[in-house]
Amino acid sequence: MQKASSSEMRHALVVEDDETFRHTVCELLTALGFQVREAENGLIAKTIFELNPDLFDLILSDIRMPAMDGIALLKFVRLTNQTCKFVVMTGFSEIIETKEAYELGANEFLAKPFRLEAFRTVIKNCFSPKPPVTDPVEEVPSLCQIPVEEFITSSRLVVDLYVHLGGTKYVKIANKNDVIPIERLKSYQKKKVDYFFVRPEDLRTMVGLNLKIKDGLAAESKVTKEARVRLLKNTAKLITQNFYYNPVEKSSVSAAAQVIDNTLRVVAEDQVLTSLLDFLQVDGGQLYGHSVGVAMYSIMIARKMGLSSQGVQVRLAMGGLLHDIGKKELPPTLLAKSRVEMTAHDCQEYESHCQRGKEILSSVPGLPDDVVQIAAHHHENNVGTGFPYRLRSERIHPLAKIVSVADCFLQTMQRECVQSKSDVTEAFRKMVKTHEMEFDIIIIKALSELLNLSVELPKAASKEGAYDAAKAAILRERVRQ
Repeated sequence: MQKASSSEMRHALVVEDDETFRHTVCELLTALGFQVREAENGLIAKTIFELNPDLFDLILSDIRMPAMDGIALLKFVRLTNQTCKFVVMTGFSEIIETKEAYELGANEFLAKPFRLEAFRTVIKNCFSPKPPVTDPVEEVPSLCQIPVEEFITSSRLVVDLYVHLGGTKYVKIANKNDVIPIERLKSYQKKKVDYFFVRPEDLRTMVGLNLKIKDGLAAESKVTKEARVRLLKNTAKLITQNFYYNPVEKSSVSAAAQVIDNTLRVVAEDQVLTSLLDFLQVDGGQLYGHSVGVAMYSIMIARKMGLSSQGVQVRLAMGGLLHDIGKKELPPTLLAKSRVEMTAHDCQEYESHCQRGKEILSSVPGLPDDVVQIAAHHHENNVGTGFPYRLRSERIHPLAKIVSVADCFLQTMQRECVQSKSDVTEAFRKMVKTHEMEFDIIIIKALSELLNLSVELPKAASKEGAYDAAKAAILRERVRQ
């Protein structure tokens, strides 16, 4: 923002009860060419504003102040002046008030303490004309929604936090490395603040993904906005069509759908991963529809098992979406055959898709090994009769065990042409009967609880303490929380 000449000097009013901070803000505005007045609380600011309501082009106000707070001041200003720009200086402790300020007509927000560049950007945004919309592609908001409980394990933030104000408007309410009392986080849960938002690149940091995504990629190799929007919208459509009308409780569906949405935002800038996901959508997208279903069920099962961290769930989402990517290298004529139609040679080639998937995903820089192992192990089973490696329980990746159950259940439902809850129950019974010894009982029981089914489980589940012992065992395995 260029410094204004005296003939076009703008007037600003700074309202802040901390004298040192107030003077700093005044100096910054003066350096930007504003003629500045100051007030130590909202009541004094109201008096100053009343004397000349058309003088001020900009008001910067704290929220919590004695005599009159920033919300009350904003209400008063908007009764008489709709054009004066109003910037709210807010903090983590003022999330509810920040949302109210947005609804009352605040133009911009500054998270305290703020950086100089952020300050300059906010002031510039207040007075910059909005560019006309020329891009026909509707951009999907890019921030990732994360449950509040994800941040309760540590009081020091590892990422910037945002809250959603409405539409496509988000505001930063805390900076990376801020120390937020855990009790305050819990208090927001009680006030029905269930989610915070983070940038996709920050979510990558949170969950330990080291994907090699760079802003300086050549234009021809960058993922287009159209591709990102198409991927997100196609996935959301598949979830809506296939999950919001089945017997799974809606809260579980919504939570899993959010994890998948976050995951796609994290990987959508990666050209290789986006091209792999695009492949799954060819030929009507049947393979991608199955992959989305496997990812959804894997996440929901994991949540029932107590595996609730974003790190585990994002890996399950990626593993579920990409578990069948090895089929990319198989002939379509082979994929069109049912198992009973395959020759011995066909079966051998078909079973190679797990190894092929492992090789494909191993070549993606920064992709977690957990995701690679899910692709490699999702057809293995506890008794060693799976493929391609004939592994037994202790050598199968624990997340692959979950994906394996989700994959088998969806295939069973497809074969049984499930159309009702009674069909779901029957499909579950058949899967359990056919694969009784192949899957961990904790995963099977979690699936039955997810589906709210009252069906007889394998005998191992009826032994006293067997379920709790199995649950404890799998939670001790090398799943990285």
